[in-house]
Amino acid sequence: MDRTIKTQEQFNRLLNEAIGGDRLAQGLLKEAITTSDLPTFFRRVANAELENQYPEVEPVWEKFATRVELNDFRPTNFYELVSDSSMLQREHGGITMPDGALPRVPELTPYPTFEYKASEKFVRTAKHGARIQFSFEAFINDEWDQIAALPAEATLLARNTEDILATLMLVTSNGINSTNFNAVNDNVLRAASPRVGDVTGVATNVPANAPLSQDALFAAIQQAKEQKGGLRGNPVMVNSFVLVVPPALTNYANLLVNATTIRQEVGGRTYEFTNPLPAQVSVVENPWITSINTSDEAAGYWFLLPAGGRTANGRRTIVETFLRGRTSPELRYQADQGRYLGGGDVPYTEGSFDNDDAEIRLRHIVGSGFLNPGGTIASDGTGEA
Repeated sequence: MDRTIKTQEQFNRLLNEAIGGDRLAQGLLKEAITTSDLPTFFRRVANAELENQYPEVEPVWEKFATRVELNDFRPTNFYELVSDSSMLQREHGGITMPDGALPRVPELTPYPTFEYKASEKFVRTAKHGARIQFSFEAFINDEWDQIAALPAEATLLARNTEDILATLMLVTSNGINSTNFNAVNDNVLRAASPRVGDVTGVATNVPANAPLSQDALFAAIQQAKEQKGGLRGNPVMVNSFVLVVPPALTNYANLLVNATTIRQEVGGRTYEFTNPLPAQVSVVENPWITSINTSDEAAGYWFLLPAGGRTANGRRTIVETFLRGRTSPELRYQADQGRYLGGGDVPYTEGSFDNDDAEIRLRHIVGSGFLNPGGTIASDGTGEA
């Protein structure tokens, strides 16, 4: 009886049956382990499982960052065309136009000068990975549990790496990422006071870096709307925000955002109105905030960011970078087993020539970057400037 494994489909079927506990299938695979084709079959099914499982693990970063594919590992310049109207006449044809608008051009008069300046932004991607070592004895004694679990574990590690890199744009082990969130960028929550006649805004005084509350959230939205972007300070427009919080704040954040009505007292009178937050904000739980920063304070961090990492006028805020053509994680095994004296390659599961070990390696190329602060607000929740 010919027990050699001749096709990928046959190997896939036997591997699934072996993982499911079928002793006959396990016996056939162990018998076939001496054939030179088995490593090829396993590599194909492992990579196929990795490709299939990789998209199924929902990433956190896609909620607040934009995907960018780069051509190589070198730092990449992002040239964003930002209008510079310093040479443009604001008063022309008897009409003065504000910044951000084109001047009027009277009949048969020359068009005023208009130019663009490039604003350089640098991002890059990097190689990440790990390898797992097995002994020949481990393969013989294994009931296929380790091999079967490899694609799923690799998928999880790859997704975790992506989420951690994007979250590092928000926090570091020392606190809020001050390189990206600072007074110059005007994206650290400022102190705010109620405005006359403002019923749907901030009802009480909100301190700088206020703890999460409805008032603080309204203040953050207002601050984001008042930010200026570009060389000429054009308004930043955001139609949809995400409220990124650590697990400790998730339930409270959902309560604040999804409350049906809000009551506020203004000028001695109580008003009740429909909560406008559900139409503007969605809550995103990010467990990596408190994994990166393990201090007690980190449990109170919160971030208001443009959904998907992009403002309504197309400006990217946080980006996740990949290498074009190599956007998915890759599993590979080490092949230094030698060859049989009678001819033929030795499967990697038989161990290396030197010490009977085998190694499986995971490689994933991914990075992150912070391009524009417009529409982003951070608070450490301490209530202190």
